[in-house]
Amino acid sequence: MYKSRIMEESLHKVRNNLINIYDINIDFLYEKGYNKIIKEYGKNSLEHLLYVFACENKEEVNKAYKGEGLMSKIRDAINSWEDDNFWISRDEIIKLSFREEAERLAIEEGRKQGKTEVALNLYENGAGLEMILKATGLTKEEFEKALKEKTSK
Repeated sequence: MYKSRIMEESLHKVRNNLINIYDINIDFLYEKGYNKIIKEYGKNSLEHLLYVFACENKEEVNKAYKGEGLMSKIRDAINSWEDDNFWISRDEIIKLSFREEAERLAIEEGRKQGKTEVALNLYENGAGLEMILKATGLTKEEFEKALKEKTSK
């Protein structure tokens, strides 16, 4: 966690003592774990307060902040949220991003196959190569490859 202040560049002086900027590495808190945070920083630390947002285990958060005044209220508010996506794990996030990429690639491949089918149908109905390439957006090489694959079947 890094603390910064707004400085007046030309004067090299703090512009406002009341404004502090905190850069917080949530992954650091997650990797550190609740017990190490308490041991190293204490229960009154900002790290302790922010761990609730780093932890991806709802039961662990409930156990960690049970009976802690403000944190209990924050925990209860988070638990009342209808959207369980707040508690999504890092592994699930990775799986979702891979799934989204796979869906994008499948759609892209489907479009290409559709263009190829249209090109072959146009060819079978007597369309010329130039018109086929223009209509489908395929390259000459892509069309010739598709034609070769179809005739070899």
